[in-house]
Amino acid sequence: KLNAISRLDTMDIYDIASDSWSTGTLGGTERSNHSAVLVDGKIHYFGGTNLSGKLSTVDIYDIASDSWLLGPPGLEVRSDHSSSLVSDVMYAWGGRDSQETVLNSLVVYPTDQWLQGSSGGTARSHASVSESDGKLFFWGGDTLPLGGNSSDLLDIYDIGSDSWSSGLSGGGSRREHVSLELDVKIYHWGGLSQVGEA
Repeated sequence: KLNAISRLDTMDIYDIASDSWSTGTLGGTERSNHSAVLVDGKIHYFGGTNLSGKLSTVDIYDIASDSWLLGPPGLEVRSDHSSSLVSDVMYAWGGRDSQETVLNSLVVYPTDQWLQGSSGGTARSHASVSESDGKLFFWGGDTLPLGGNSSDLLDIYDIGSDSWSSGLSGGGSRREHVSLELDVKIYHWGGLSQVGEA
């Protein structure tokens, strides 16, 4: 028996103070494998995929008014990419395009228009990204177009100079993991190794 998989456009909200759940207004384009950043009380959801294919659209959820807006479309479709917010600007890198080609392109989104950043680093999807001292650290991920590979590659993007450099590869190769920077250290946890779970 097959399990049905549905991509969602619903919003579930957990209130920490009251320890309760509620639902937000239905809206946006159903999608998965997308990214999200929070700017001025609005959540910007970018890219991903649905039954129509890869997406370049931006759906914006206004928390205060519990309403949805449509943002400017991206310069290219992508899913399984890595995004980070620095000084109210979103940087989205890597992922896969409509042909499942892995990308090393960078797009920059100051929430009102899209700009092309400098391409760089080893093309891959499912990498993590952490910011420290004006630099974005992209680590791990999948270098194969159709997936199934895990890496320990580290690529560093300097926001101020719009330039790339290679960092020290290391750690256990993984993809689809999570990362967090604290006190100039980046902690990578979970994900998938080349042969199974990391």
